[in-house]
Amino acid sequence: MGREFESVSGYSFYRAVQLAKEKEKGRFHLENKFTFAKEIVRDAGEYILQHMKEDLHVERKSSPTDLVTKLDKDVQALLIEKIRSRYPDDLFCAEEGCMRAAVGQGCVWIIDPIDGTNNFVAQGEDFAVMLAYFEDGVGKFGIIYDVMKGDCYHGGGDFQPCRNDEPLPAFKRNL
Repeated sequence: MGREFESVSGYSFYRAVQLAKEKEKGRFHLENKFTFAKEIVRDAGEYILQHMKEDLHVERKSSPTDLVTKLDKDVQALLIEKIRSRYPDDLFCAEEGCMRAAVGQGCVWIIDPIDGTNNFVAQGEDFAVMLAYFEDGVGKFGIIYDVMKGDCYHGGGDFQPCRNDEPLPAFKRNL
C-alpha cells in the first residue's frame, strides 16, 4: 500500500496517516505544556507562601482598589522566566507591566500572578494564581490555584475540568 490508494474524500492513505501523526504530536506537546503549567503555578504558590509575610510594598495602579504588590511583580517574573526557559517563542499577556500580546498572536500565556490582590493584602487569603494558555486565539487550558487552600482547578479545551487532578462533576442546572 502506498500513496496511490485514494480514499473517497480525496486524501491518500499516506496523507491520512501523516495527519494523524501530526495531530498526535501536537496533542503530546500540549499535554506537556499543561503538565508544565500546573507545576509552575504550584511553584508560584509556594513562592507566595514563603514570602507573603515580608514587606509587600503595596502600590496603587489605576484606582484605590486596584493594587499591586512587590510579590505580584516577583511571581509574574518567576512565571515568565520559567515559561521562557522552556518555550522561548511564546508570548505573554500579563497583569502587571506592559506585556499585552493578543491571544490571537500565536502561542500566548495569560498571567495574573495574584488574582485578588486586595484580599491578599487585607486578609492574606481568598486569592489565586491564574494562568491560561491560547494558541491562535483558541483557549487550550486554564489553571486557578487557591494558594491558601492548596486547591488547583485546571482544565479546558481538550482537558477535563479537575480539582487537584480529580475530575469535577458535571454542572447540573436546576430549573
